[in-house]
Parts: sequence; C-alpha cells; structure tokens
Amino acid sequence: MAKATNVRVRKSMLSSWQQQTRDLLNKLLKERPQVVDQLAAIDEEIAMLRNALGRSAGAGPAPRGRGARKAAPKQRGGIAAAVLGVLASKKVASVQEIVGNTGLARGQVYPCLMNLKAQKKIAAAERGSYKLTARGASASRKTKAKKAGKKRTAKKTRGKKTRGKKTRARKTGAKKTKRKGGRRGGKGSRGPRGAVSAAVMKVLQSRKNGVSRPELIKATGMDDRQVSACIMNMKKAGKVKTVSRGVYAAA
Repeated sequence: MAKATNVRVRKSMLSSWQQQTRDLLNKLLKERPQVVDQLAAIDEEIAMLRNALGRSAGAGPAPRGRGARKAAPKQRGGIAAAVLGVLASKKVASVQEIVGNTGLARGQVYPCLMNLKAQKKIAAAERGSYKLTARGASASRKTKAKKAGKKRTAKKTRGKKTRGKKTRARKTGAKKTKRKGGRRGGKGSRGPRGAVSAAVMKVLQSRKNGVSRPELIKATGMDDRQVSACIMNMKKAGKVKTVSRGVYAAA
C-alpha cells in the first residue's frame, strides 16, 4: 500500500510540474511579439544615436581580436552598394545577415536600409528581413558594371609603361586642385543648428499624423546625420514625440 501511495504522489507531482511548464511556455510565447517589438525599437534608437553622434566624432575604436570586422566603406554610396550586393546575392536577408556579410555596423546598416526603402530599391519581405525590388536590382547591376569597368581600366594601366616625373607632378597638381575645389559648398554643407530644427519642426507641424525620418530628410534637404541629431535633441526638449516606430510628430 505504501509503495502504491508513493507512486500516485509522484505521478500527481509530475503532472502538476508538466502543467506549470506548459503554462509558463504559453505565457512566454504570448509575450514574445511584444519583447521583439521592444528590442527592435531599442535597436532603432541605438542606430539613431550612433548615426547622430558616432559619425561626427570621426572613426570609431580600432577593431580588436582575430574576428575583427574589415574596415567599412566611408562614403554613403559604398555602404548602399555593399547592402544592395548582399541582397542581390540572397533573395531575402535579415539585418543580422547584412551586418555579417558587409562588415558594417548596425548604426550604418539601419539608416541605409531606411533610405533604400524610401527610394523603393528594397522592400520588407518578413519581420526584420528585406529583399530587392526591380529598381534595386537595376541599381545593383549598374554598380557591378562600374566596378568591372574600373578593374579593366586598372589592368590596362598596369600593362603600360610608367611615364616621366614631370607627368606625375602634373597629375599630382591636378588632384590637389580638384580637392580644393571640392571642399567649397556642396550638397552636404552644414547649415545653422536653428535653421535645421526650424525646418524639421515646420514639416512636423504641417503633418499631424506624423512623418518618418526618410520623409523628413527628403522634405528638408538635410542629410541623415543632421536630421537624426535634430530629432534626438527635440525629443529631449519635449518638442517632438514618437507616434510609432520611426515616425515622429510635433508634441
């Protein structure tokens, strides 16, 4: 009798533990989408902070260890080309796969994906995954053709004999002249801080339902770094509120 009683007690305890485990698992599965959304929002905020502060501070810390990533392209065109290249080689790629294949930081990949999505070169395939559109595929092919042309030109140049010192000096002088000319003005020249915040606030006040960051960049004509820094400062001052993920409105 004692043995039978012990067996019944153990069975009842086991069944209760199993039920508790099932309840806990169901609870975690229900809460999973909310946790994923919260993590995505945190990732976006981190990307905005890195984009606003990291680039203005110059290059980040030097890579460490054997698994350090290769140096990321400095120009925006190079970042976009790298992202489009990964998406061209894979039908669908997640943000983590793009970061791993390009060697870029998340703070560079997220703004680039937003800009490409605003330009309709990529589209969201699944949650956190992206795919090329017809326009993006065309842009990727053009970039590959340009790179192939540059390689062919470089091979032809290597085959030719080097010219004299005078020719080299002339080329060096021409390069210096081009650099000096390229520093003046330009599309990415900075305006006063007050002018940036005024332009952003004007766009936000004109649209009550909220404006996304790519739309703000397009409407104001400012670059990504200026708009991101302006949004963060205005949020701290209580002038701007977040309507939804990546969408802002005047407070």
